[in-house]
Amino acid sequence: MKICFKVCLFVIIFFVLSLGLAFFLKDDANSYSRALTHSFYKQDNIDILFCGASHVSHGIDTRVSDLKFNCNTFNAGTPSQGINGTYAIIQQAIKTYKVKKIFLECDFAITCKGSGDSKKMGKSDFIVLNFLKDSSIKFNFIKDNSSANNMFNAFLPIGVDKLMTLSPSKLLKKTKALISGEYFKYNYGDKDSGYDGKGCVLDYDFIENGTFNNDIFEPAFKPVSEYWKNYIGKIIALCKEHDIELVF
Repeated sequence: MKICFKVCLFVIIFFVLSLGLAFFLKDDANSYSRALTHSFYKQDNIDILFCGASHVSHGIDTRVSDLKFNCNTFNAGTPSQGINGTYAIIQQAIKTYKVKKIFLECDFAITCKGSGDSKKMGKSDFIVLNFLKDSSIKFNFIKDNSSANNMFNAFLPIGVDKLMTLSPSKLLKKTKALISGEYFKYNYGDKDSGYDGKGCVLDYDFIENGTFNNDIFEPAFKPVSEYWKNYIGKIIALCKEHDIELVF
């Protein structure tokens, strides 16, 4: 009994210390995904949800879409969000609000990307995990996207690919934000973009006349992955179950 008690006490203390350390070391003093998460749970209701990767947050101005659809719309696009993350976010949205309609971005760079040789959660997955509040959805997201080798890293508050930093300048910046209270205002902004609320990130960088974007990234075209198709099936079934219109 004494040994069991000591082991349990050690695990609890270790987890609490890890939680505090993870909060302090997380590089999120200026993070649009943190601002997005905060504003998501502050809505009275979300009637229409836009889902996908960062193209969604950078591509749809909710001030315009609110007027267009005459209801409350929200962008749930996070950096490099995979289709697995989209499914989890839709689950959370349905659990939290009475969603009537979902627009799902079908970016070819995501649809053609496989699940990899082994299950391992990366940075984009942990951003989604931070977004989720429902414990069962969080648990299933970790279970479905982690193998036995990296399950421990996924469950611990601190770990690999969790946006931690040891940079003195970044840690000083976060400490100042915490002391001043700016951290708890959930603002985001830099020289190229700024947060406009409800998941919308406005880009300020220049796009040359006659072009469509500001970079030359062009990934190779590949067949649509079975991994993507499988999650699309799950999303369709979920929307049918809750009588939600789904637009690709």
